[in-house]
Amino acid sequence: MKFNISMDIEDVRVKIKRKNKILFNFDSACLQEMIVFFDGYDRKTIVLWAFNCSRWIVKYLEDKYQDSIFSDAYDMAYRFAKGEVKLYEAKRYILKVHGFAKSISDSYDIALCHALGQAISSPHVKRHGIGLVFYELTALVLLNGVDEELLDSKICYYIDMMHDANKLKDNYQWAKFMS
Repeated sequence: MKFNISMDIEDVRVKIKRKNKILFNFDSACLQEMIVFFDGYDRKTIVLWAFNCSRWIVKYLEDKYQDSIFSDAYDMAYRFAKGEVKLYEAKRYILKVHGFAKSISDSYDIALCHALGQAISSPHVKRHGIGLVFYELTALVLLNGVDEELLDSKICYYIDMMHDANKLKDNYQWAKFMS
């Protein structure tokens, strides 16, 4: 599906000049339409979306660093969303993913660690799910520069994936708090 995404990315260029570590946020002009979609969906949809969109990050980081913390955290957070473990159990793993970012120097991988950490935090706080977008788009810019076509494509992908997650959410087991 194609969306009419505003590719006003001057704010991103300003953040690059300022050497900000996170190049996207709730005020990013190019994300306004996507944020409206995000806010319109329920917690189950956003959690499923965040988990589906972050799977590749788990594989990439685990393959590169030969550390199971990424899949362990993903699995534990998913178990929390299903009601199989308590928040404190999942949170320890999620914080390890964020902590791992402090142990590496590759800016792209650091952004992806935080993207994953935000995605798998979404069962606890729905709004954390959008952090996946902020950090993953930051990683894309770090890797490819400001490529408007690539950013537009990725934002459209996120919106498509939200629609898909909304259709599929009832096929999954969820914890009572996810209602």
